Amino acid sequence: MTVEELIELLDQFNPEAEVRIASGQGWPMEYDLADVAPNSDELTDVLTDDKAARRRLNPVVYLAEGRQIGYLPHDAAVAVGWAEPSEYAERD
Repeated sequence: MTVEELIELLDQFNPEAEVRIASGQGWPMEYDLADVAPNSDELTDVLTDDKAARRRLNPVVYLAEGRQIGYLPHDAAVAVGWAEPSEYAERD
């Protein structure tokens, strides 16, 4: 996924919504986001204002996992394909 694709996906959500990381398909947990960091090749150009130089690189942006919040909510696990819908939710 690219930064542009991520921005397009996030554009459909409330800009005030908190961003969290879902991790561990077999035992899904949720984490807050601690930081965003470029790879070392991009870091040199981030420290300058040369946008053209940044675009020439093959950049990678890392989303750093923060503190563990708890178990991933079931609805979120279903949405990412890690769980089946609950039989109780289907009755509603």
